[in-house]
Amino acid sequence: MYYQQGDIIVEQTDEIKGEILNHLILETGEVTGHAHRISKGLAELFESGTTKYLKVLSEEATLTHEEHGTITLPKGNYIVRKVREYDHFAEESRNVTD
Repeated sequence: MYYQQGDIIVEQTDEIKGEILNHLILETGEVTGHAHRISKGLAELFESGTTKYLKVLSEEATLTHEEHGTITLPKGNYIVRKVREYDHFAEESRNVTD
């Protein structure tokens, strides 16, 4: 199961890796500075290298962003991924920017 909000995908996973972070901002927009953040509910965010993991501890948590719809995530473990796009003319893939 996965959830998409703009340029990020939050996908259920079995394991959490990394060091716990002291904030709940999953990603910050490169252009606007707006953030994908947990605004309601109990959760922990972890980082392992360039990969982030989210652990929702309460029955649900609310993921918000200033330009996208609110998403409710049920209790569980998630990996946070950037949406990628492929440019067939340039023959390259890149992260989608928010």
